[in-house]
Amino acid sequence: METLTQFMADVIGSYGYPATFLLMLAESACIPFPSEVTMVVGGFYAASGQLDFFWVGAAGVLGNVAGSWLA
Repeated sequence: METLTQFMADVIGSYGYPATFLLMLAESACIPFPSEVTMVVGGFYAASGQLDFFWVGAAGVLGNVAGSWLA
């Protein structure tokens, strides 16, 4: 689990909002990426000033809706 968390942190740290969107899309389309970890990591980057809180939330919501629609 720690490696998956580190992978998700690296991806979100490198690619930001698109990575948040895609990871949330994957989770909602029944691919086992934990959405809780995605949003916590996004929140960490928002709190540190690297990402904007609103856009992290928007990317998460839109990814979740798109993944549910595709599934």
